[in-house]
Amino acid sequence: MEYILLHKQTEAACVDIDEGGLIRSTVSVISPEHMPAPEGQPLKQWWYGRCIPNARQGISGFLSDNGFPTMHCLLPGSLGLNLSDQYWIRPVDSDVSWDEVNFFDNPFQEAFGTGLMSGAPASDPMTPDIATDGVLGKRWTVDAGRRRLIKSGTEPFRQEPVNEAVATAIMEAQGIPCAHYDLMWDDGLPYSFCDCFVTPDTELITAAMVIQNKDREERSNRGAYEKSCTSLGIDIGLAMAQQDFIDYMMMNNDRHLGNYGLIRDADSLDWIGPAPIFDTGTSLMCRKGTKAIVKAAHAGASDPWMERLYGSDLDWLDMDALHRSIDVASDIIRSTAEKSMDEDFDDERADALIEVLRSRAEGLENLFA
Repeated sequence: MEYILLHKQTEAACVDIDEGGLIRSTVSVISPEHMPAPEGQPLKQWWYGRCIPNARQGISGFLSDNGFPTMHCLLPGSLGLNLSDQYWIRPVDSDVSWDEVNFFDNPFQEAFGTGLMSGAPASDPMTPDIATDGVLGKRWTVDAGRRRLIKSGTEPFRQEPVNEAVATAIMEAQGIPCAHYDLMWDDGLPYSFCDCFVTPDTELITAAMVIQNKDREERSNRGAYEKSCTSLGIDIGLAMAQQDFIDYMMMNNDRHLGNYGLIRDADSLDWIGPAPIFDTGTSLMCRKGTKAIVKAAHAGASDPWMERLYGSDLDWLDMDALHRSIDVASDIIRSTAEKSMDEDFDDERADALIEVLRSRAEGLENLFA
Protein backbone atom coordinates (compact mmCIF):
# COMPACT_ATOMS: atom_id res chain seq x y z
CA MET A 1 0.00 0.00 0.00
CA GLU A 2 1.30 3.44 -0.87
CA TYR A 3 1.66 6.19 1.70
CA ILE A 4 2.92 9.76 1.65
CA LEU A 5 5.73 10.40 4.11
CA LEU A 6 5.25 13.90 5.51
CA HIS A 7 7.29 16.32 7.60
CA LYS A 8 4.50 18.19 9.35
CA GLN A 9 2.53 19.48 6.32
CA THR A 10 5.34 19.03 3.78
CA GLU A 11 5.25 15.94 1.58
CA ALA A 12 8.70 14.38 1.60
CA ALA A 13 8.26 11.12 -0.32
CA CYS A 14 5.88 8.46 -1.52
CA VAL A 15 6.59 5.00 -0.12
CA ASP A 16 5.21 1.50 -0.54
CA ILE A 17 4.61 -0.24 2.81
CA ASP A 18 4.04 -4.00 2.97
CA GLU A 19 1.62 -5.98 5.13
CA GLY A 20 4.22 -6.22 7.89
CA GLY A 21 4.38 -2.45 8.24
CA LEU A 22 7.82 -2.11 6.63
CA ILE A 23 8.79 0.09 3.69
CA ARG A 24 9.15 -2.10 0.63
CA SER A 25 10.36 0.67 -1.66
CA THR A 26 10.53 4.42 -2.15
CA VAL A 27 8.20 5.25 -5.03
CA SER A 28 9.39 8.86 -5.35
CA VAL A 29 11.17 11.60 -3.43
CA ILE A 30 9.14 14.79 -3.36
CA SER A 31 11.11 17.14 -1.06
CA PRO A 32 14.71 15.94 -0.62
CA GLU A 33 15.52 18.59 2.00
CA HIS A 34 12.76 17.23 4.24
CA MET A 35 13.80 13.58 4.04
CA PRO A 36 14.55 12.10 7.49
CA ALA A 37 17.30 9.62 6.65
CA PRO A 38 20.91 10.84 6.49
CA GLU A 39 22.50 11.13 3.08
CA GLY A 40 22.98 7.67 1.59
CA GLN A 41 20.94 5.80 4.22
CA PRO A 42 17.99 3.86 2.80
CA LEU A 43 14.66 5.20 3.94
CA LYS A 44 13.54 1.67 4.80
CA GLN A 45 16.38 1.44 7.34
CA TRP A 46 15.26 4.65 9.02
CA TRP A 47 11.66 3.42 9.14
CA TYR A 48 12.66 0.05 10.56
CA GLY A 49 14.35 1.82 13.49
CA ARG A 50 11.26 3.95 14.09
CA CYS A 51 9.64 1.35 16.29
CA ILE A 52 9.85 -0.34 19.66
CA PRO A 53 12.91 -2.62 19.39
CA ASN A 54 12.73 -6.37 19.85
CA ALA A 55 15.03 -5.97 22.86
CA ARG A 56 12.37 -4.00 24.80
CA GLN A 57 11.55 -5.63 28.14
CA GLY A 58 8.61 -8.01 27.87
CA ILE A 59 7.89 -7.20 24.23
CA SER A 60 7.66 -10.79 22.99
CA GLY A 61 5.06 -11.68 25.63
CA PHE A 62 3.13 -8.48 24.91
CA LEU A 63 2.96 -9.28 21.19
CA SER A 64 1.92 -12.88 21.82
CA ASP A 65 -0.75 -11.98 24.38
CA ASN A 66 -2.35 -9.40 22.07
CA GLY A 67 -2.07 -11.36 18.83
CA PHE A 68 0.33 -8.98 17.11
CA PRO A 69 2.83 -10.71 14.79
CA THR A 70 5.39 -7.88 15.11
CA MET A 71 5.60 -4.34 16.44
CA HIS A 72 6.29 -3.02 12.94
CA CYS A 73 2.88 -4.15 11.71
CA LEU A 74 1.42 -1.54 14.11
CA LEU A 75 3.39 1.40 12.73
CA PRO A 76 0.91 2.27 9.95
CA GLY A 77 -1.91 2.21 12.51
CA SER A 78 -0.17 4.96 14.46
CA LEU A 79 0.68 6.80 11.20
CA GLY A 80 4.30 6.57 12.38
CA LEU A 81 3.72 9.54 14.70
CA ASN A 82 5.79 10.14 17.81
CA LEU A 83 6.72 12.93 20.23
CA SER A 84 10.35 13.33 19.16
CA ASP A 85 9.99 14.71 15.63
CA GLN A 86 7.38 15.74 13.10
CA TYR A 87 7.48 12.85 10.61
CA TRP A 88 4.43 10.75 9.82
CA ILE A 89 2.69 8.83 7.04
CA ARG A 90 -0.70 9.21 5.37
CA PRO A 91 -2.42 6.84 2.92
CA VAL A 92 -2.26 8.31 -0.58
CA ASP A 93 -6.06 8.38 -0.78
CA SER A 94 -6.46 10.18 2.59
CA ASP A 95 -6.80 13.90 3.21
CA VAL A 96 -6.14 13.80 6.98
CA SER A 97 -3.99 16.72 8.12
CA TRP A 98 -1.12 17.16 10.57
CA ASP A 99 -3.24 19.44 12.72
CA GLU A 100 -5.84 16.70 13.10
CA VAL A 101 -3.54 13.86 14.15
CA ASN A 102 -0.26 15.03 15.68
CA PHE A 103 0.25 13.92 19.28
CA PHE A 104 1.59 17.28 20.47
CA ASP A 105 -1.84 18.88 20.16
CA ASN A 106 -4.25 15.94 20.05
CA PRO A 107 -5.18 13.29 22.64
CA PHE A 108 -3.92 9.77 22.13
CA GLN A 109 -4.68 6.26 23.31
CA GLU A 110 -2.92 5.64 26.65
CA ALA A 111 -4.22 2.12 27.21
CA PHE A 112 -1.73 0.76 24.70
CA GLY A 113 1.23 2.19 26.64
CA THR A 114 -0.25 0.90 29.88
CA GLY A 115 -0.40 -2.54 28.31
CA LEU A 116 3.23 -2.29 27.27
CA MET A 117 4.22 -1.58 30.87
CA SER A 118 1.82 -3.85 32.74
CA GLY A 119 0.80 -6.60 30.35
CA ALA A 120 -2.82 -5.43 30.22
CA PRO A 121 -4.69 -5.97 26.93
CA ALA A 122 -3.97 -3.41 24.21
CA SER A 123 -5.58 -2.83 20.84
CA ASP A 124 -5.73 0.72 19.42
CA PRO A 125 -2.20 1.61 18.21
CA MET A 126 -2.92 5.32 17.69
CA THR A 127 -0.29 6.28 20.26
CA PRO A 128 3.24 7.69 20.27
CA ASP A 129 4.41 4.59 22.17
CA ILE A 130 4.72 2.56 18.95
CA ALA A 131 7.42 4.88 17.58
CA THR A 132 9.32 5.41 20.83
CA ASP A 133 12.70 3.69 20.89
CA GLY A 134 14.57 2.14 23.82
CA VAL A 135 14.85 -1.17 25.67
CA LEU A 136 13.44 -0.02 29.01
CA GLY A 137 9.70 -0.23 29.59
CA LYS A 138 8.15 3.18 28.92
CA ARG A 139 4.94 4.91 27.93
CA TRP A 140 3.64 8.38 27.18
CA THR A 141 0.89 10.03 29.15
CA VAL A 142 -0.86 13.41 29.21
CA ASP A 143 -0.95 15.22 32.54
CA ALA A 144 -2.77 18.58 32.58
CA GLY A 145 -1.92 19.01 28.91
CA ARG A 146 1.76 18.12 29.37
CA ARG A 147 3.17 15.16 27.45
CA ARG A 148 5.24 13.07 29.85
CA LEU A 149 7.34 9.97 29.37
CA ILE A 150 7.25 7.37 32.16
CA LYS A 151 10.11 4.85 32.32
CA SER A 152 10.67 1.75 34.43
CA GLY A 153 13.83 -0.06 35.52
CA THR A 154 15.24 -3.55 35.08
CA GLU A 155 15.05 -6.28 37.69
CA PRO A 156 16.25 -6.97 40.28
CA PHE A 157 17.42 -3.49 41.33
CA ARG A 158 15.16 -1.26 39.16
CA GLN A 159 17.78 1.43 39.59
CA GLU A 160 17.52 3.27 36.26
CA PRO A 161 14.67 5.62 37.33
CA VAL A 162 16.62 6.53 40.47
CA ASN A 163 19.70 7.26 38.36
CA GLU A 164 17.69 9.64 36.17
CA ALA A 165 16.63 11.66 39.22
CA VAL A 166 20.20 11.65 40.58
CA ALA A 167 21.64 12.83 37.26
CA THR A 168 19.01 15.58 37.11
CA ALA A 169 20.01 16.89 40.54
CA ILE A 170 23.70 16.96 39.60
CA MET A 171 23.18 18.61 36.22
CA GLU A 172 20.72 21.24 37.38
CA ALA A 173 23.11 22.27 40.16
CA GLN A 174 25.61 23.11 37.39
CA GLY A 175 23.06 24.87 35.19
CA ILE A 176 23.40 22.20 32.51
CA PRO A 177 20.48 22.08 30.04
CA CYS A 178 18.84 18.73 30.65
CA ALA A 179 15.55 16.90 30.69
CA HIS A 180 14.20 17.09 34.23
CA TYR A 181 13.39 13.63 35.59
CA ASP A 182 11.28 13.16 38.70
CA LEU A 183 10.88 9.94 40.63
CA MET A 184 7.45 8.40 41.21
CA TRP A 185 6.36 5.24 43.01
CA ASP A 186 3.67 2.73 42.16
CA ASP A 187 3.14 -0.43 44.24
CA GLY A 188 6.58 -0.06 45.76
CA LEU A 189 8.33 0.22 42.39
CA PRO A 190 10.19 3.31 41.15
CA TYR A 191 9.52 5.02 37.82
CA SER A 192 11.00 8.15 36.33
CA PHE A 193 9.01 10.69 34.38
CA CYS A 194 9.95 13.76 32.39
CA ASP A 195 8.21 16.31 30.22
CA CYS A 196 8.63 16.11 26.47
CA PHE A 197 11.33 18.64 25.54
CA VAL A 198 10.26 18.74 21.89
CA THR A 199 7.51 21.17 20.88
CA PRO A 200 5.05 21.20 17.97
CA ASP A 201 7.55 23.42 16.15
CA THR A 202 10.85 21.69 16.97
CA GLU A 203 12.30 18.21 16.75
CA LEU A 204 15.15 16.07 18.00
CA ILE A 205 17.62 15.07 15.33
CA THR A 206 19.73 12.36 16.90
CA ALA A 207 23.47 12.22 16.46
CA ALA A 208 22.95 9.18 14.23
CA MET A 209 20.84 11.29 11.86
CA VAL A 210 23.16 14.31 12.04
CA ILE A 211 26.15 12.29 10.86
CA GLN A 212 26.53 12.30 7.11
CA ASN A 213 28.16 9.53 5.09
CA LYS A 214 31.10 11.76 4.21
CA ASP A 215 31.95 11.95 7.91
CA ARG A 216 32.07 8.18 8.34
CA GLU A 217 35.77 8.28 7.55
CA GLU A 218 36.22 9.33 11.16
CA ARG A 219 37.39 6.49 13.38
CA SER A 220 34.77 7.13 16.04
CA ASN A 221 31.08 7.96 16.09
CA ARG A 222 31.92 10.86 18.39
CA GLY A 223 34.41 12.25 15.89
CA ALA A 224 31.96 11.91 13.02
CA TYR A 225 29.27 13.72 15.01
CA GLU A 226 31.59 16.57 15.99
CA LYS A 227 32.75 16.94 12.38
CA SER A 228 29.14 17.02 11.16
CA CYS A 229 28.20 19.71 13.68
CA THR A 230 31.21 21.80 12.66
CA SER A 231 30.17 21.55 9.01
CA LEU A 232 26.69 22.77 10.03
CA GLY A 233 28.21 25.73 11.89
CA ILE A 234 27.07 24.51 15.31
CA ASP A 235 29.36 24.85 18.33
CA ILE A 236 28.88 21.79 20.52
CA GLY A 237 32.06 22.14 22.59
CA LEU A 238 30.36 23.13 25.85
CA ALA A 239 27.48 20.68 25.37
CA MET A 240 29.86 17.76 24.83
CA ALA A 241 31.98 18.74 27.85
CA GLN A 242 28.83 18.86 29.99
CA GLN A 243 27.73 15.50 28.64
CA ASP A 244 31.16 14.02 29.35
CA PHE A 245 30.97 15.42 32.88
CA ILE A 246 27.66 13.81 33.76
CA ASP A 247 28.63 10.55 32.05
CA TYR A 248 31.79 10.54 34.19
CA MET A 249 29.88 11.24 37.40
CA MET A 250 27.26 8.58 36.62
CA MET A 251 29.59 6.01 35.01
CA ASN A 252 27.16 6.02 32.11
CA ASN A 253 27.82 3.20 29.65
CA ASP A 254 24.85 3.83 27.35
CA ARG A 255 25.67 7.10 25.59
CA HIS A 256 24.99 6.00 22.03
CA LEU A 257 24.15 7.95 18.87
CA GLY A 258 20.43 7.68 19.56
CA ASN A 259 20.36 9.52 22.90
CA TYR A 260 22.04 12.80 22.11
CA GLY A 261 21.87 15.19 19.19
CA LEU A 262 20.53 18.54 18.02
CA ILE A 263 17.25 20.43 18.11
CA ARG A 264 15.93 21.71 14.79
CA ASP A 265 13.10 24.00 13.75
CA ALA A 266 10.78 21.63 11.92
CA ASP A 267 9.40 24.32 9.59
CA SER A 268 12.46 26.33 8.60
CA LEU A 269 14.93 23.44 9.08
CA ASP A 270 17.19 25.90 10.95
CA TRP A 271 19.37 24.37 13.65
CA ILE A 272 18.60 25.64 17.15
CA GLY A 273 21.45 23.96 19.02
CA PRO A 274 22.36 20.91 21.12
CA ALA A 275 19.51 18.95 22.64
CA PRO A 276 19.24 18.98 26.44
CA ILE A 277 20.96 15.98 28.00
CA PHE A 278 18.57 13.07 28.50
CA ASP A 279 18.55 9.31 29.05
CA THR A 280 21.25 8.81 31.68
CA GLY A 281 19.52 5.97 33.52
CA THR A 282 21.68 3.02 32.46
CA SER A 283 24.51 4.09 34.72
CA LEU A 284 26.01 3.73 38.21
CA MET A 285 26.45 0.00 37.59
CA CYS A 286 22.67 -0.38 37.76
CA ARG A 287 22.69 -4.03 36.70
CA LYS A 288 25.68 -5.06 38.81
CA GLY A 289 25.54 -6.61 42.24
CA THR A 290 26.14 -4.46 45.31
CA LYS A 291 29.57 -5.97 45.99
CA ALA A 292 30.78 -4.73 42.58
CA ILE A 293 29.60 -1.21 43.45
CA VAL A 294 31.37 -1.33 46.81
CA LYS A 295 34.56 -2.31 45.00
CA ALA A 296 34.15 0.52 42.47
CA ALA A 297 33.70 3.04 45.27
CA HIS A 298 37.22 2.29 46.48
CA ALA A 299 38.89 1.84 43.10
CA GLY A 300 39.47 5.53 42.41
CA ALA A 301 38.14 7.46 39.45
CA SER A 302 40.78 6.84 36.78
CA ASP A 303 38.76 5.26 33.98
CA PRO A 304 37.59 5.85 30.37
CA TRP A 305 35.07 8.44 31.53
CA MET A 306 37.82 10.45 33.20
CA GLU A 307 40.01 10.17 30.10
CA ARG A 308 37.34 11.95 28.04
CA LEU A 309 37.56 14.90 30.42
CA TYR A 310 41.27 15.45 29.84
CA GLY A 311 41.69 18.59 27.80
CA SER A 312 38.07 19.65 28.28
CA ASP A 313 37.26 23.19 29.32
CA LEU A 314 35.59 22.73 32.70
CA ASP A 315 35.94 26.33 33.93
CA TRP A 316 32.17 26.36 34.31
CA LEU A 317 32.24 23.54 36.86
CA ASP A 318 31.26 24.56 40.40
CA MET A 319 32.71 22.03 42.84
CA ASP A 320 30.79 23.41 45.82
CA ALA A 321 27.55 23.02 43.89
CA LEU A 322 28.60 19.50 42.92
CA HIS A 323 29.05 18.46 46.55
CA ARG A 324 25.69 20.01 47.47
CA SER A 325 23.99 18.17 44.62
CA ILE A 326 25.48 14.88 45.82
CA ASP A 327 23.82 15.56 49.18
CA VAL A 328 20.51 15.88 47.31
CA ALA A 329 21.29 12.72 45.33
CA SER A 330 22.09 10.90 48.57
CA ASP A 331 18.64 11.71 49.92
CA ILE A 332 17.08 10.33 46.72
CA ILE A 333 19.10 7.12 46.96
CA ARG A 334 18.48 6.55 50.67
CA SER A 335 14.78 7.22 50.22
CA THR A 336 14.74 4.58 47.47
CA ALA A 337 16.21 1.99 49.83
CA GLU A 338 13.45 2.80 52.32
CA LYS A 339 10.57 2.68 49.82
CA SER A 340 11.65 -0.09 47.48
CA MET A 341 9.76 -3.36 47.53
CA ASP A 342 12.84 -5.02 46.06
CA GLU A 343 15.05 -6.23 48.88
CA ASP A 344 18.05 -6.10 46.53
CA PHE A 345 18.04 -2.28 46.70
CA ASP A 346 18.91 -2.05 50.38
CA ASP A 347 20.86 0.27 52.67
CA GLU A 348 24.15 -1.37 51.75
CA ARG A 349 23.57 -0.66 48.05
CA ALA A 350 22.49 2.89 48.82
CA ASP A 351 25.65 3.52 50.85
CA ALA A 352 27.81 2.10 48.07
CA LEU A 353 26.17 4.27 45.39
CA ILE A 354 26.61 7.40 47.47
CA GLU A 355 30.26 6.55 48.09
CA VAL A 356 30.78 6.11 44.34
CA LEU A 357 29.40 9.59 43.68
CA ARG A 358 31.57 11.15 46.38
CA SER A 359 34.70 9.37 45.15
CA ARG A 360 34.09 10.55 41.61
CA ALA A 361 33.67 14.13 42.78
CA GLU A 362 36.98 13.80 44.60
CA GLY A 363 38.52 12.51 41.39
CA LEU A 364 37.47 15.72 39.64
CA GLU A 365 38.95 17.83 42.41
CA ASN A 366 42.27 15.98 42.12
CA LEU A 367 42.26 16.35 38.33
CA PHE A 368 41.73 20.09 38.38
CA ALA A 369 43.48 20.95 41.64
